[in-house]
Amino acid sequence: MVTARLRLLHTTDLHMHLLAHDYFTDRPDPTLGLERLATLIRRLRAEEVPSLLFDTGDFLQGNPLADQAIADASPHPIASAFATLGYDALTLGNHDFDYGLPALMRAIDGLPVVCANARIAPRETLVPPWRMLECPLAVSDGGFDTLRVGVIGFVTPAIAGGAEESEPLRVGDVLDTARTWLPRVRREGADIIVALCHGGIDTGRAHPKMEHPALHLAALPGVDVVLAGHSHDVFPGTSFAAEAGIDPARGLLHGKPATLPGAYGSHLGQIDLSLILEEDRWRVAGSRCRLHAARDQPPGAPIAPRPLQVAHDRVRAALSRSIATTPRRLTSHFAVLGRDDGAALLAEACIAAAGEALSGTPWSDLPVLAATAPFRAGGKRGPQNFLDIAPGPVTMRDVAAISPFDDPVRIVLRRGWQLRDWLEAVAALFAAPSRDAPPLLPRDRPAYLLDTLHGLRYRIDLSRPPRSGGSGPGRLRDLTHQGARVEDDALFAVAMSSYRAQGGGRLFFPDPDDLVARTEAGMTSVLAEHLSAHGIPNAGPDPNWRLMASAGGSVRLRVPQTAWPDALPPGPAITAGAPDADGALTLTLDFGSPRGLA
Repeated sequence: MVTARLRLLHTTDLHMHLLAHDYFTDRPDPTLGLERLATLIRRLRAEEVPSLLFDTGDFLQGNPLADQAIADASPHPIASAFATLGYDALTLGNHDFDYGLPALMRAIDGLPVVCANARIAPRETLVPPWRMLECPLAVSDGGFDTLRVGVIGFVTPAIAGGAEESEPLRVGDVLDTARTWLPRVRREGADIIVALCHGGIDTGRAHPKMEHPALHLAALPGVDVVLAGHSHDVFPGTSFAAEAGIDPARGLLHGKPATLPGAYGSHLGQIDLSLILEEDRWRVAGSRCRLHAARDQPPGAPIAPRPLQVAHDRVRAALSRSIATTPRRLTSHFAVLGRDDGAALLAEACIAAAGEALSGTPWSDLPVLAATAPFRAGGKRGPQNFLDIAPGPVTMRDVAAISPFDDPVRIVLRRGWQLRDWLEAVAALFAAPSRDAPPLLPRDRPAYLLDTLHGLRYRIDLSRPPRSGGSGPGRLRDLTHQGARVEDDALFAVAMSSYRAQGGGRLFFPDPDDLVARTEAGMTSVLAEHLSAHGIPNAGPDPNWRLMASAGGSVRLRVPQTAWPDALPPGPAITAGAPDADGALTLTLDFGSPRGLA
């Protein structure tokens, strides 16, 4: 029996975190950054096992450095970093389209990018759909051979930014596209096929244009390895339960090796493949999958010294510019309870911008709402991932922390019944209270899906079951606008990010005819201009919504120690436990008191 070995290394969702630096706090952060992984990558590639290095998208956008890099002259720092480390192939993520196609194509010029489901014509893809890598192998019989590795890429169908609005780009279903291309890649002589999937692991049934198709992609004949992304989860590990098709201990999806290495350079995925030669073709006989955390690595060597350092210095200087003054503390500590100071300011700015964009159109007389979701509300990045701005100067760094994605503002028509369905989808994310006090927001339900519709008032009854298939009473109660019930046929204009307007997050899918206007400036710029012109009021608005549980029970919520005692939103009685080693408090929200039922 003739055998050989191959090593695959994998990063994803870097979001331009090339350095171990948090631009929102202007402090070093040893838990993230491609530079924290660079020395490890070089060491693993220098060992005797042949290796290939991949990335699965969302590398171009996501922090203030990204915005500065786009504005600067080429070469783009990410291109320099990828070239320095010798990436063999990468695919695109939804946020890589945020700056538009011309900027994207300039940034990736010369990089080995593959993406099969982004098309610019019926039979023409934006970049090559796949590529063949020829990898020299040291074989067990003492000889040498060449392994042919087919690498195919996929982006999640709901891309961000305005790229898909500009003809002729179209993004197709991942699974359908894979079924079309996989036989060809095999016919061209691939021994094994590695799928680069900018999508996470969804255990639900496959459906058209699903956002997280990695598990179902692994089940397709012809796929040997899946490298996933987009969801910012980690796999293998304890983030996923062992269930049909998923082996979180061994890192297998339908028996195929897979990795999902977090985000922002927090982890490096490693898959060591055991190969066997059968009938003149190499096949995967076994695998070992693991993740390496950036926090466990020594400081890295430079990965793109000159262009990266220039952009880094410029962005730190730009972020230090003061644009307004706040008379009060601004936090997102209780964003998942409806109180998010930054989101309230962003909504004001978006509503004002939407009013200007609608002026002179047939929709100028409609009531305008704004949809926001909390960007910094704990979650996978822990108790440090919250907005907390002290009274005093507000800088561009603070603005970027409130609105890190500078997507254009889209104005979308929504009827009353559509608003109800949208909010029911949000309400379904919360856990039901019980004696066991489960986490209010389960780990697999990210806070960035908790949209608030500013301009409306409503309550969410957690004792009710979530609406299923559009039927049943659901959890939403007392939906009003300016004190009046929202009727099903009422028409509103809703300002939101272009990502949400194109179905990102799958909370709703607007008809293209309902996308009636947009701003030229992105949300971050809109917020900065609004704060500079109008300042920050002395008192924040009351929350638009509140949680209740008519049957009582409790849930848990984890916040930083500095959040207590903070200004609490109305609703359940809240008690705090002792702080843990991470400086976080676990709060118990008790809906059994009259305060919780009011």
